[in-house]
Amino acid sequence: MWNTIGRMIGQTVRRTLILVCLVMGLGMGLGLGLGARPAYADWTMPMSFSNADLKGHDFSGQELQGSEFSNANLEQTNFTDADVRGAVFSASVMTLAQLVRADLTDA
Repeated sequence: MWNTIGRMIGQTVRRTLILVCLVMGLGMGLGLGLGARPAYADWTMPMSFSNADLKGHDFSGQELQGSEFSNANLEQTNFTDADVRGAVFSASVMTLAQLVRADLTDA
């Protein structure tokens, strides 16, 4: 008798655990916040171009959010339609750089 009860409890616990895992997985997949979810940002992986000589480089149309261009030579570079939100251009030389329609928000 105890053996039968033990098996029934074991099956109930296994079924409950499976159900909880399925609900949590479904909730995470649908973004319902039932479990830990990764944070999704509207940013690409920032790149570092600090101290680089990028004279004449074409960055047009590229996604460069949060990238670092500190102390870089950016003379005659093309940032047309580039997404450089939050990028850092401290002490960079940007003589004749093209920034047409570049998104410089928080840069």
